[in-house]
Amino acid sequence: MPLVSVIIPAYNRAGLLKRAVESVLRQTFQDFEVIIVDDASTDNTQEIIKEYNDRRINCLRHSANKGGGAARNTGIMAAGGDFIAFLDSDDEWLPQKLEKQFLAFAGLPPAYGLVYTGFWRINGERRRYVPGETMLPISGSVYKSLLNRNFAGTSTALVKKKYLLKAGLFNESLPRFQDWELWLRLAGFCYFYYLEEALCRSHIVPGSISSDLAAKVEATELIFNRYYEDIKKDRKLLADYHFRLGRDLCCLGNMPEGRRHLLQAIFACPRHLKAPLALGLSLGGREVFFSILRSRQG
Repeated sequence: MPLVSVIIPAYNRAGLLKRAVESVLRQTFQDFEVIIVDDASTDNTQEIIKEYNDRRINCLRHSANKGGGAARNTGIMAAGGDFIAFLDSDDEWLPQKLEKQFLAFAGLPPAYGLVYTGFWRINGERRRYVPGETMLPISGSVYKSLLNRNFAGTSTALVKKKYLLKAGLFNESLPRFQDWELWLRLAGFCYFYYLEEALCRSHIVPGSISSDLAAKVEATELIFNRYYEDIKKDRKLLADYHFRLGRDLCCLGNMPEGRRHLLQAIFACPRHLKAPLALGLSLGGREVFFSILRSRQG
């Protein structure tokens, strides 16, 4: 059996899938299988997959579209490797990614179950290194840090399968942040290690800002409610959650609910710098928030 199972969920990404698969085949570490999970694509994804005459590449196909979390779970349950690596169909790996991650694992105690790396986020001609200065990477026991934000990109992670099965796989009901929510559960079973090198390229595919924000709000609320007992122990963290929800709800035009969260952010942490400013800006209406969002995205 292969040591690593590489899981690539694909939904109507025929034009990008080949780049992702080729980046796996170019790895300097070659003891892997590739499991492509076609999430009921309606384009020529199947034709692209059939171009490969490689026994290491397997394709599973959903009869109906179930979402990225379900596709990854299908891949995990079919995986033969002791290690799982995820690669989104619009991302790509640098050639030494798996090799360097295994070298890192070799020097770590058995309690470490996930090694993640930095990556380049590419949006057209622009590229940005992640995590960067505002999202410091963490190693070891990461649960408290993960409550604040997700710093482990899905396409960068190499995970021991036994810990994934203990954690309970991806939550298929979440519209976004499935990886973040899984990492929060996984952090209760193992340590994480950050390999300080960009070994992945994450490509931004254009989409709808408003629909993306709606999914983001829904997922953030689910995570907030599920982990509220731990979040509320840190007043600054509690304020940050209320601020994020308030900001995004205002961007969506739900000003009353957005202002309610912003007020709760100020109540939780009176010295919170952003919440009072956002509350004042909310008086300008939805367009003000949209303009701020666009300016922040460059």
